Amino acid sequence: MHERAPGRTRGRAPSYPISLMPRISVTQCVCRRFPFERLLPLARDRGWTLADVMRETGCGDNCGLCRPYLRRMLETGETSFSELLTE
Repeated sequence: MHERAPGRTRGRAPSYPISLMPRISVTQCVCRRFPFERLLPLARDRGWTLADVMRETGCGDNCGLCRPYLRRMLETGETSFSELLTE
């Protein structure tokens, strides 16, 4: 009989206690390597919408993974996120 890796069950993804799950920190557009803390003042000074940010910087216009973070950044002023956001 084969041994399974710890935390692994047959046919299921590994399960780990929430305290052992990796923490995320989203602070920039990955494609453009543009930090949100630099982008926010620029966007506010120029009165940019999400569409403007995408057009002027390319952020959110490539893979799109940062788009929900950009939207939240523009709405709330947050520039660091520790949760997964989706559209």
